Amino acid sequence: MLRKHGLKMALAKMRDEWKPMEMQTFSPKPGKYLLKGTDEIQTLLDDHIIKTQATRSNSFVKPIEREVKEWEARLLYIQSLLDQWLNVQRTWLYLEPIFSSDDIVKQMPEQAGKFKIVDKLWRDTMDAVVENPNMMDVSDIEGLLAKFIDANKQLDIIKKNSMIILKLSVWRSLVSTSCPMTSYL
Repeated sequence: MLRKHGLKMALAKMRDEWKPMEMQTFSPKPGKYLLKGTDEIQTLLDDHIIKTQATRSNSFVKPIEREVKEWEARLLYIQSLLDQWLNVQRTWLYLEPIFSSDDIVKQMPEQAGKFKIVDKLWRDTMDAVVENPNMMDVSDIEGLLAKFIDANKQLDIIKKNSMIILKLSVWRSLVSTSCPMTSYL
């Protein structure tokens, strides 16, 4: 009974340590928010995943095994969410200035349309985080991990297709300036 109580207390302590945990953001320009400094969250996450897995392997865990498994699943979800989120941010930061150009949008309307969808997801999510930065509340946003997984897939496609189109455009420009007879390209 005493060991079960100790495990319950350890689980409760971990949950309490997450209550004040907030995502840090900054705004490099009005209306544009980015995550910063996720090290504190990542450190706590890594520590708690290890502690939770150790608790799961404890022979006295049986009475609270379901709670421990749910907590572990929550921590692993947050870890996946952060990984996907930071990947979206990295690629979004790369593509956002490109698709801010009207000329590029005109050259690549299909890619620009796809980027606009991801851009809206990014901005709406970051606005929600600025409004309520509590990590546990943010991780409760319905379907966020799935949306970020899809956003990463879309951003990879957009990036790949955009680079192909831009390289082709540069090639056409070079060919047409060096050989006037190739204006049909």
